[in-house]
Amino acid sequence: MGHLTLRVFPASKQEKIEIHTYEGTDSQRSQIGANEADITVRLREKAHQNKANAALLKTLKKLTRMKVHIKAGASSRLKVIEFDGEKEDFLKKLKSALPPNK
Repeated sequence: MGHLTLRVFPASKQEKIEIHTYEGTDSQRSQIGANEADITVRLREKAHQNKANAALLKTLKKLTRMKVHIKAGASSRLKVIEFDGEKEDFLKKLKSALPPNK
């Protein structure tokens, strides 16, 4: 089982997933973890009656074709998701399913 931390912004005007991979000096990597990805998810659904969380899980499952659930942070913008498989595989599938950045 792998896990990642996401920043989620409900009630956004535009749905969007952004993945930023940090590559820097050794000291920078040690602060955030080597090859750690910063993922920001913007959802149109409001954070009311768990609608944003349901939309997040549905979107991630659709894009990665992996079972995904929220491990921590269900009522927070900062969420830890858990999924079947390795983190590298999850990120690879997620990146390939997203449109290229301009």
